[in-house]
Amino acid sequence: TWVRTHPLVQLLINRFNATYPPENRNPLHDFQFLSFASTLVLSPSTFAWWAAFLSNASRIVLPIQPGPLSMNWCDILLPHPGAEFYDWMARQWLSPAAALARCRHYERH
Repeated sequence: TWVRTHPLVQLLINRFNATYPPENRNPLHDFQFLSFASTLVLSPSTFAWWAAFLSNASRIVLPIQPGPLSMNWCDILLPHPGAEFYDWMARQWLSPAAALARCRHYERH
């Protein structure tokens, strides 16, 4: 599919030595694939959030980004010991407190 060849997807796969799930699977298999991963790079979606929340991942990268989202992302930033927060606009890694503050800033502007 086109998403596998998208430049951002390729950047993330290369940067995090990621594996893309096999094609033609159903959502349950995709959820299981995510929940067994040791490192997750999330999109702002409840599907990815729940997979991360229920996983044993040692590293979970969450995006902090401006713009309208389908859910209130700031309120569900993972309280996970392996959570890392990355502001895509500022290209900056953030502490949990700074991530929440930046997320709130983006909500207001």
